[in-house]
Amino acid sequence: MSFDVQVRRAAELDVAEAQLWYEAQSSGLGAEFHSEVSQIIDRLAEAPLGARWTTAPKPLMTDELYNEREPDQDPFDFDSGPLLTEFEPAFDAACFARFGCDIFWQPDLVSNDFGAEWLGRHLGPEFRIHRIEFRERTPTHIDTTLVPIRPGLVLINPERPCTNGLVQLFAVNDWQVVAAPPSVRTGRSPAHDVSNWISMNILMLDERTAVVEAAETPMIELMRSLGCEVIPCPFDRVYPFGGGLHCCTADIRRIGTLQSYFPSLG
Repeated sequence: MSFDVQVRRAAELDVAEAQLWYEAQSSGLGAEFHSEVSQIIDRLAEAPLGARWTTAPKPLMTDELYNEREPDQDPFDFDSGPLLTEFEPAFDAACFARFGCDIFWQPDLVSNDFGAEWLGRHLGPEFRIHRIEFRERTPTHIDTTLVPIRPGLVLINPERPCTNGLVQLFAVNDWQVVAAPPSVRTGRSPAHDVSNWISMNILMLDERTAVVEAAETPMIELMRSLGCEVIPCPFDRVYPFGGGLHCCTADIRRIGTLQSYFPSLG
């Protein structure tokens, strides 16, 4: 089975080596590719002189970026305020999900309004960024909550209800919104920043071809029922490092045109 896909592997990284940035220090444990790289139209696509790589402002991550929390307080709460302040722009690529020229942003532990505003200004008027909120105790990335499959079809996490009504935008524009099935995995998740809903972290090669973790039989059956050819791929040993199939990959070249899939927005 061939899909004319070329895989480029990143250089090996010693994840135990400390990474320093001003006052911040961390290991490289969570260095999944997709969390750091986002592809928007020709800014990371083949062009006559190559791709236009853009580096977002790197946050200094000083104390001014973080709200103080009580020891027994959840790290993220829509009522009492987010973890991050608006001191400087902050976001991961996986805080966003792109549906053509519409980009949905979920406020979470690693992003703030300033970061979403910066991205919107950088991309310009061709794109619209929508704030979509879900009830989740510790939201980190959107790719286990709202997952585009193809135009007109989206997966949603049934345990994380939308709290600001924006999910209705899909219904208004005749999208089929499908609740993802629970994972076959129960009990404790494989890592502190990975829930068992990592089963939703699938990779779409095209509108009808899905790469799904091999053990996730309910997800495989759902995708087949939705008209997709499924490629089961054993990938659960990656979960302890903080990501799944979608987290650990990033497209740099696809064929297509920029479109709007929400006619009600004009």
